Amino acid sequence: MTKNKGKHKSEKILEPAEEIRGWLDETLLALRPHIGKLAVLGLCVVGALVGVGLYRSHVERQNETVTSHLESVFTTLSATVGEEPPPINIPGAELPRPGLNFKTAQERTDASVVALEQFEQADGHTVLGRQAELLRAGALVEAGRFDEAIAAYERYVGAAHAMSLDFLALEGLGYAQEAQALANA
Repeated sequence: MTKNKGKHKSEKILEPAEEIRGWLDETLLALRPHIGKLAVLGLCVVGALVGVGLYRSHVERQNETVTSHLESVFTTLSATVGEEPPPINIPGAELPRPGLNFKTAQERTDASVVALEQFEQADGHTVLGRQAELLRAGALVEAGRFDEAIAAYERYVGAAHAMSLDFLALEGLGYAQEAQALANA
């Protein structure tokens, strides 16, 4: 093998650490004129992440509030009448509070309508609040207030929803109209 007699410069073999250090130096030199723009971009990214975190925290707190309000509505819906057992048995759910007992089913229905109306007023802007209109309409049918129930079902069907349960509203509307016709006959 012939030796290099000065005609060609030999490449210096670098250690891996030196090679990485050299690459970093070149990169930093290339980025130096843009350091201000990169700092602004970094601050924007950090600001966006903080904003998303705050929004998610707000939504979680709002969901907790809505859930606690809805729990009180379901407590009213599942309250006992006289000595009968609770009408709704949800596994893992608490039984109705000892003091929540209605003398007649009509009293419980009226209290349920009031609780659902309060829930809609407090949380009607949420998805669960808009869905509660269906529960209220059903309670209105049970209470014999057919005109109000029909209006509530029609309002639900006419509105745009993120999670549409129009098929339930249409079914309830049919039952309410049928019950009204039977009551008027």
